[in-house]
Amino acid sequence: MRSLNKRVIVIVLFLILLVITIILRNPSLLELDAPQSIIKTEGATEITINQTKLTKTQDSWVVASQDNFPADELKVEQLLSDLSLLTKDNLVSSNPANHSQYGVGAEGVTLKVGAETLIIGDTGPSFSTNYFRLAAEDEVYLVDVSFEPTVKDPEWRDLSLSFPPSIDRITIQNNNGEFVFEQKDNNWNITKPQLENAVDTRISDLVARIKSMRAEDATVSGEAGSPSVTITVKGVEGEDTLFIGQKEDNERLAKLDSLPYIYYLAPSEFGVFLELNNSYFTDK
Repeated sequence: MRSLNKRVIVIVLFLILLVITIILRNPSLLELDAPQSIIKTEGATEITINQTKLTKTQDSWVVASQDNFPADELKVEQLLSDLSLLTKDNLVSSNPANHSQYGVGAEGVTLKVGAETLIIGDTGPSFSTNYFRLAAEDEVYLVDVSFEPTVKDPEWRDLSLSFPPSIDRITIQNNNGEFVFEQKDNNWNITKPQLENAVDTRISDLVARIKSMRAEDATVSGEAGSPSVTITVKGVEGEDTLFIGQKEDNERLAKLDSLPYIYYLAPSEFGVFLELNNSYFTDK
């Protein structure tokens, strides 16, 4: 009896090893039931979203339909990642009469990647889902992807002001004087003017504002006018200067020394730098 049990154990172990060997030699067997993406995003160099055309030039994406303005790289990568998740697993309708119900008719967003064209429709039952269909087909599908922050957001330009990432020195000049900040041991300090009892959080807040500065709009031509504020930042990669110039409506025109674009800054972006004075750092 014990001999029979040993034989059974040996046979079971042999079968287990055999299955493992087969899987290791043919890993695709594990993917038989895996959802198959209908969009090939690897190596994509062109994306068209309605009238907006994105093109990859070398290692960077640009908005080709807007004077090749630099594109928001993170947003493009997010879109490509989301598109790679599209499958035909969740069919909700095969009737073209229902297209408008799901927003995939004439009101939908036409998106083209490579040779494939999609119609992106309404948000699904939850905010993290979306309806879509292939432009050449009637079937409508639901996918666990939200296109609200990508496809349905018409702004694809990178409107962030790209300062050197490793900033260790900042100089701000305005009508109230010159203010110099330096980073040492991961702490920011004001070195000019010499101030007693400077509030650390005021300095760190100012640095954070500079690093996250973003424009409302931009153009490839024009002049910023005489600067009311200059912000010069230095880092390992070099230095760059932002000139905040003339007022236009409620905004201020600005230009980075390293780029040819004119940016439109909202008051929330430039106000603190325009009014900066010694008391900003000492008032609690």
